Amino acid sequence: FWLLALGGLSLGVLAASQPRVKGAAGAGAGPAHGPHPDDDADPDADPAMAGMADDGAEAAFLREALRNSGFEQALAEFARARAPSGAVRSLATALGRDHAALNDRLRALSAGAEGSPPSARQRSEEARLRALDGEAFEAAWLEHLARTHARSIARFQAVATGADSADVRTLAAEALPTLRSHRDRIALLRQGLAATSPAVAGHP
Repeated sequence: FWLLALGGLSLGVLAASQPRVKGAAGAGAGPAHGPHPDDDADPDADPAMAGMADDGAEAAFLREALRNSGFEQALAEFARARAPSGAVRSLATALGRDHAALNDRLRALSAGAEGSPPSARQRSEEARLRALDGEAFEAAWLEHLARTHARSIARFQAVATGADSADVRTLAAEALPTLRSHRDRIALLRQGLAATSPAVAGHP
């Protein structure tokens, strides 16, 4: 959802010894931007983030968030060219911009490291979306965004309150308002599509 216009803030770089995230705050939270299908748990999640209580959990969060944000940015750029409606193209432009800003902050906080390549499930999801066109594409992409934003909000909420690192807590907390704004905008577009093309809006 990433995805967030959050530039202009000075961030520290993670120390060599990665701090831990408090387990109680993050337990059961969903991962940052996960792929299709919409399982409760993301099978592509980094095992180091399980329970957010192991050493290196914050580094794992940053690494996974960067991978998923990069994936969402690429999909947004594709959607901007593929979507037929101006409202969906406008959303794609905003998401692409906000993902790029978030990626910059994630890299700064993780000493310039790049995220992992898209997972096999993410590549499958991208292929699924690229095979669609017109309103069918819009419905499927918006459904994808609704799922991934729900996961992102849950994960970033947990990190915003549970991370030991003040920089990681700040990044997560400052990302949340934009994530929620995206979520609300996605929901409105899905409602509009359902009202005008109910059969298309029900695309799996």
